[in-house]
Amino acid sequence: MIPGQVHSWQFEGKVDGYIINFSFNFLQSLLQKPDYLEQFPFFTGDVDEAVINLPEQLHTPVIRIFEELIRESEQSADMSVDMIQVLMLQAFILIGRLSFEKSPVQSNNYNYILLKNFQKLIEKNFTTLKLPREYAELLFITPNHLNALCNSTLGMSAGELIRNGSYWRQKDCW
Repeated sequence: MIPGQVHSWQFEGKVDGYIINFSFNFLQSLLQKPDYLEQFPFFTGDVDEAVINLPEQLHTPVIRIFEELIRESEQSADMSVDMIQVLMLQAFILIGRLSFEKSPVQSNNYNYILLKNFQKLIEKNFTTLKLPREYAELLFITPNHLNALCNSTLGMSAGELIRNGSYWRQKDCW
């Protein structure tokens, strides 16, 4: 998921897996390329790329990485944070290769850039701008286009994103 994306999960039946929650800044100190994480399809906000079914041959290596992440997080060894960062990147690259093989990521995707700019505008203006049309005007698009983009990419309307964005900002969780 992209940073700040509102989400929830509902599973049926037995669920087995791992979840990593981290802030953008957590890995930023390690990376010199500021938009490095944006190359991974699962961080674009595209709902079709949000869930990845790993092929059988990747189960063991990915489980090994997650188990090592757990071990590192439970100890206070020297450079544990650095090791966690490296392990996370290893997982992202290993899993990201699946999507790269399907279709290369377009880092300058117009809709993705629009969505990122919308998110930045919400972060900056949530206290003064409340309506999708106000944000659409700043993005030089129509409110309908903004709403369609949000619905197709994130599964919620532009208005919901604005309301949820201000809620999360007030809770200091954005």
